[in-house]
Amino acid sequence: MSHIPFTKKYEPKSLDELQLQNNVIVRMKTYVETYKKDKKQKPIMLYGPPGTGKTVAAHVLSDFYDYELVEVNASDFRSKEQFNAIVGTASKQQSLFFKSKLILIDEVDTLSGEGDRGALTEIINLLKTSSYPVILTANDPWNYKYNSLRTACQLILFDKIDSKVIASVLKNICIKEGIEYNDSDLRLLGIKSGGDLRAAIIDMQTIVRDKKIESNAMQNLSGRMQKHSVISALALLFKTTDPYVSQHAFDNVDIEINEQYNWIEENIPVAYDDPVELAFAYNYLSLADINNRRIIKTQYWHLLVYVNAMSTIGVSLAKTKPYTKFVQFTETKRFLKLWLAKNKNSAKLTFSKIVSEQIHCSYKEIYKDLHMFKFILSNPDTKALFEREFRVDDADIEFLFKK
Repeated sequence: MSHIPFTKKYEPKSLDELQLQNNVIVRMKTYVETYKKDKKQKPIMLYGPPGTGKTVAAHVLSDFYDYELVEVNASDFRSKEQFNAIVGTASKQQSLFFKSKLILIDEVDTLSGEGDRGALTEIINLLKTSSYPVILTANDPWNYKYNSLRTACQLILFDKIDSKVIASVLKNICIKEGIEYNDSDLRLLGIKSGGDLRAAIIDMQTIVRDKKIESNAMQNLSGRMQKHSVISALALLFKTTDPYVSQHAFDNVDIEINEQYNWIEENIPVAYDDPVELAFAYNYLSLADINNRRIIKTQYWHLLVYVNAMSTIGVSLAKTKPYTKFVQFTETKRFLKLWLAKNKNSAKLTFSKIVSEQIHCSYKEIYKDLHMFKFILSNPDTKALFEREFRVDDADIEFLFKK
């Protein structure tokens, strides 16, 4: 096995190898090509989650145009003077190789804005005066501290990479390296990476033993996997027909199995239109619920695997084909309904317990016969006597007369 990191060995060398949408590449090329004619145009800021190819895209772009790349990481300087010494001069001087230049300021959102003593302001000034095109990268440019910088740039989103694309890249690496693999492991690595291609490649190389991916070692990677939102997990579950994808959709979502069940139950009618698909989905969910109750009753926790399989794979495969429509998934309302029901019944329970204490009867028996009290207390004289003897007032019994 080569000791060269796969991330370096298989780093994209051309624009075609970048896992990017065509419009992203076109916008980057247009900016660089037109900069000589129009230096007043805004520079571009490539932003998005880690591992989506922002930095490598700038490298590939400089190679494509045979530009000299001047690369700095924003975390390397903390003052106006440091920045000018490294970047300011390079943005004005001609290349030693008589080439044009491309200036890359990486991870610009690592600047604090306050403790960096003018560096952020100096970057904004550079963007207005540079003789060469400038590309910035950031994971999260939306902090208010970067408002001025953000408005001075054209923003280009590098979104999370699709898990299927990541699995395809991993497969190509395995083929070139002669690594034995199975597609399910690659798909799982793609899902667990959270759209971070670099992390997926590192993770895969970590679990390769003797030219083979060790499936059992994958569980040791859980600490580095990104947490997913419930909404993204639901999107995976309801839009895929791949059982491997659906089974592991909630692996990195920080919720209990019961809460997962409630979210799925709430969104089945939102995601599916066909009555037959709805029936199948709810049938599998009911089977999951039966097994969950068996666990509670018998403490046979090995049944939990069936609860997860039926509530994920079963629900996902209830549809005949993947849905492409936009779905606005909603938060589970079960707990709200339980709370409303509890509040609705609280007056009945309070009344039943007051009466039961006075006549030495089970409050449950009183609760069952509440309709009789409505008839008895409809008489004003009887009602006044009842309130005096049982020490209740109109507020305690008004629920009897509400429709």
